Amino acid sequence: MSDEQPATEQQWPPLAPAPGRSQLADGTSCRVAGEGPPVVLLHGIGLDQTIWRDSVTRLRDDFCVITYDLLGHGDSPSPNPADGLAGFSRQLGGVLRAFEVERAALVGHALGALVAQHFAIHQPGLVARLALLNSVFERDDETRSAVLGRVAEVERRGAEALVEHALSRWISADFRSANPGLIARLKIQLAGNESEGFVDAYRIFAAADLDLAGRLAAIRAPTLVLTGELDAGATPGMSRAIAAAIPGARFGIAPGMRHLMLLEAATSINRTLHGFLRG
Repeated sequence: MSDEQPATEQQWPPLAPAPGRSQLADGTSCRVAGEGPPVVLLHGIGLDQTIWRDSVTRLRDDFCVITYDLLGHGDSPSPNPADGLAGFSRQLGGVLRAFEVERAALVGHALGALVAQHFAIHQPGLVARLALLNSVFERDDETRSAVLGRVAEVERRGAEALVEHALSRWISADFRSANPGLIARLKIQLAGNESEGFVDAYRIFAAADLDLAGRLAAIRAPTLVLTGELDAGATPGMSRAIAAAIPGARFGIAPGMRHLMLLEAATSINRTLHGFLRG
């Protein structure tokens, strides 16, 4: 992944709804593109399915790519706080049933990676492959307290309070400077998370790694674990520990990348995903 070229503004499609959006019976908003073995892409906290636009473009020639808004995000309904990750897993199961998918590869980023892990533990027969991007693992008390502090900040001041802090941690200054249009759209997307459902989803995210503690050895799907070298939240050490806990998992680091490497290093990340998904 070290041959990534600097992105330019012209390379990026708009982060706006695309044609073909569907609303499932449970209210989940989703899209499907391409034909072939099914791949489901699960986005991170504060984002929505449009974050995968570049990945869909890269994968849709060889796969049937399904994206959807996680509970509490985009146009999907709110989660039940008492359900924790299990509610997100049920939503994923509903997406697979809606498209009559018997077995799919899952690619999850951040919160989406935690959902994918939970689903692979509880529904192993439905998961063909598993790619985990920028996933947290067994956060210490200080780190968890910091996340809960951000949840409280959203409750007090709205999601707008998180935007600058999130982008400075997620994306390098050089990339932000080179891509003002993309960054402006990301700011609108992040600041738009004003619903109570988003706060509930954020609180679930803060404790989600506790739901998975000591259980990753149950995952049997071929697994790839990737993070950015400079990801301060989902650190290389965390990803290395995830890969060590999952039998046979592969592990990699994107040099110089932060939390949103799927945007900043799109060419190399999507090439790596494509190769892994093809087996």
